Formats: sequence, structure tokens, C-alpha cells
Amino acid sequence: MVVDATDPGQRQGALAATEPSFEFTLEGRAIHLNWQNLETVTINYYLMDVELLFSRNPFVQRSGGQFASIKPNLTREVKLPAGQAKLSIPLPEELIRRNVLVEVTAAGKTRSGAYYANAMDVKFTENYGQVRVQDEAAGKPLSKVYVKVYARLADGSVKFHKDGYTDLRGRFDYVSVNTPERLAIEQFAVLVLSEERGALIRDVAPPQRWKSTSNVARHSELLKKCSRKGVKTQRDTNPRHFLGFFASWRLCASWFCFLHRLSAS
Repeated sequence: MVVDATDPGQRQGALAATEPSFEFTLEGRAIHLNWQNLETVTINYYLMDVELLFSRNPFVQRSGGQFASIKPNLTREVKLPAGQAKLSIPLPEELIRRNVLVEVTAAGKTRSGAYYANAMDVKFTENYGQVRVQDEAAGKPLSKVYVKVYARLADGSVKFHKDGYTDLRGRFDYVSVNTPERLAIEQFAVLVLSEERGALIRDVAPPQRWKSTSNVARHSELLKKCSRKGVKTQRDTNPRHFLGFFASWRLCASWFCFLHRLSAS
């Protein structure tokens, strides 16, 4: 309601209240939709190759533009109940165990979000760069779960960091590598993928020691220098000690012989 017709803010607010709009979130196998001034929405479902999409763009998980020219695997028209502004729409039963991009369109607007079928309990310990994967229901560690990691560096570039599988404890170190980056790492994108239990993608901060531009490279160089110094010490110092001991032994023997001769005479 406009109280002061000369107030631009009130006029804009009144116009916005008549504009069709909506937003949604994906939680607990359902689409939670909020809207105003709408009667129906169209929901498109696209099956996803999670690893491929993750590898193409690790840090953008809610992009539906790449599906714009692809025919949806399933489309549903949903009539919205009058007098309400919220509704929870269950995901189709046949898609609950699949990785799906959900796209909602109405009044010329489009919103999209990714649903990852996930029956895993995944916990990240960011300070130590560790991820732990357990069965969601039984709580048992899950081994041989695939983990793929990309890093965003301080200059904005994105690089593949490492990949591998969880161990018998269901753990994977997603940080440590044999050849550390020389630039600071600002963020990791981590994909946890199981053929039987679905997938999860998470952006995580690096451990504090990886945030400095030179910490990682300095640590690597220090280890190399120490290694080189260790080799030099073994090669140069140890023989000198041996030669010094041998020379001292010969000097003592010479004095012993001299004193023995002197007493005999």
C-alpha cells in the first residue's frame, strides 16, 4: 500500500509487490518453493554426469545454462494452490537415487539447483585437510569412495590438485601433494563420489598453513636444503673425523715406540 504517492521508494515497493517472482531450495529430497503472483510453474529435471560437470567447472555448482539446449529427462507442470506462498514438492520417485539438475521456470524467469543423491555422511576437517566418509544409516566407514579435488589459487586460476580413494577408515587427505603449489591456495573444491551412494560437492577453505603465498614452497625448499646439507655432512665431515682419528692414533703409536726404545737403552 502506498501512503505517500510522491515517495519513489513506496511506489517501487508497490510495483514490486505485483511482480511475479519465485525462489526455491533443495532439501531432504524435495523442492521447497516460495512464490508470489504465480499460478503455475514448470519443473524440468536433467540427469547429470557429476564428475564431468565438476571437472569442467569445479567452483560453480548451480549453473543451469549448460543444459539450456538439452531436452529435459522429465518435465512436470505444477499448479500452485491459491492463497499460499510456500509449497514443498517431492522429487519424482524415479530420480531420488540419481544426480539431477532441477530447473524451475515461470513468468519468463528460470532458477536452477543441483540435487545430489547422497546416502553418505561426509565430514571435513579443514584445519588438517581431511575428509571422512561414512554410511549415513549404519555409521560405518566407507572405503574406496572416489575423491577429486581442484584448487583455486591466489591469482584466480583453477587447477586440478589431486584425486584418489578413501582408505579403510573412510578417510582421505585432500591437501597433501608431492609437488606443492608456489602460489597461495584460496579454496578447494572437493567431489566425493560413490556409485552406490551418490555424490557430494563441497567448497572448503585450505588449512591455515596453505594460505600464505610462500609457506608451501618455503617448506618444500627447506626440506630440499636440509636433505642436501645432510648428504654433504656425510660425505665431507665423516671422512675428516676418521682421518683425524687415524692421524692421532699414528702419533700415539710413534711416541710409544720412541719411549720404549729410550727405556731399553
